[in-house]
Amino acid sequence: MVISQISLPLLLQRECSESHRDPAGDSAMAGVLRTNRLLRNVGDDWFSQLISAGWRMEFGRDQVISHQGQLIDAVIFIVDGEARAEIHSASGRACKAVIGLLGPGDDIGSTTLVNGASHFATVTAMKTVRTVHIPVEAMRACLQRHGEWYRILAEAVAERLLANGIWLQALL
Repeated sequence: MVISQISLPLLLQRECSESHRDPAGDSAMAGVLRTNRLLRNVGDDWFSQLISAGWRMEFGRDQVISHQGQLIDAVIFIVDGEARAEIHSASGRACKAVIGLLGPGDDIGSTTLVNGASHFATVTAMKTVRTVHIPVEAMRACLQRHGEWYRILAEAVAERLLANGIWLQALL
């Protein structure tokens, strides 16, 4: 796993990110993030604030991006690559099921914005995955400021729960 700029203190992180910024890469990243249902309707000022509050990471093939049951401190947005979401048996048996495939523009952990839940599934990189992590606190501040964003969030979460329910029914 490669962590870009997160291991530095926040002030130093911002200084480094300004001096080593790749405008073309940032523009491409912003374009992908704007395809996400939660971020596409956020105003430019809030979008910039959310992105600047976050950090970037890179995961190699078969590296875990998030663990089922892990507390969520940031919503993770996939910028590049592919990952699989799988659930593991709560009973401790060696049983798991892939419930979804994720790619550029998809997010991991947004349901915590609704109910504070931990990660529902383990997400693992299928090939190199680049991500942007935006702190939950920054996302919640945006929600409080823009009430209409709650409807978008509710629709996105309902869509995900429906898709996961279909996967789970197919397994039973």
